[in-house]
Amino acid sequence: NGFTERPKSLLVLINPYGGTKKAASVYEREVKPVFEKAGIQVLLRTTQCSGDAKATVCRTFGSLDSLEDIDACGLPTSSLGPTGLGSVHDAMVDGVVAVGGDGLFHEVVAGLLEMDMAHRIRVAHVAAGSTDAVAYTLNGTRSAFTAAAHVVLGDDIPLDVLRLDCGHEIQTSGASSPRGQTGSPGSSIACIRHGARETTKFALS
Repeated sequence: NGFTERPKSLLVLINPYGGTKKAASVYEREVKPVFEKAGIQVLLRTTQCSGDAKATVCRTFGSLDSLEDIDACGLPTSSLGPTGLGSVHDAMVDGVVAVGGDGLFHEVVAGLLEMDMAHRIRVAHVAAGSTDAVAYTLNGTRSAFTAAAHVVLGDDIPLDVLRLDCGHEIQTSGASSPRGQTGSPGSSIACIRHGARETTKFALS
């Protein structure tokens, strides 16, 4: 009770297919008891396909019409877990916990970064994959209990994220050069032309 930054409610995403396929049992055995003892309310969701975690984050904290995989699995919203909070608003959820491999965590972070968030949302990773590079970075170990302990105490740590903006049409501003359209060294500054289709990707490890 003395930790003022600890979460009170969490969206927990479980990927039962990734890595060792033990994410559900890892959550039930090592994470859920810790969250229950800390009095944390949980909105539980089991992902069904690639892109489902990202879509769930977008549905929970807002919406993006530009997300092509927002309904990647074609699932009804009733597929939310039985321990959920019902229809949650982003202000009611203090953070997102990804229980699975690096890919699941990446989807969650990418989904959040593609939206204009009104406030901070913390993201945690409970390792249940085959490599778990992110878990080692965040927690120093792939131990699920350690990750859960960091969550309930409200611990945080910075994580580097790479952002890549890709424009399909470019034009140059300023003086042009023979190499200007490539954006290579020595050319003028390349800009995204108004109305051009643009995509943004994120990467982390």
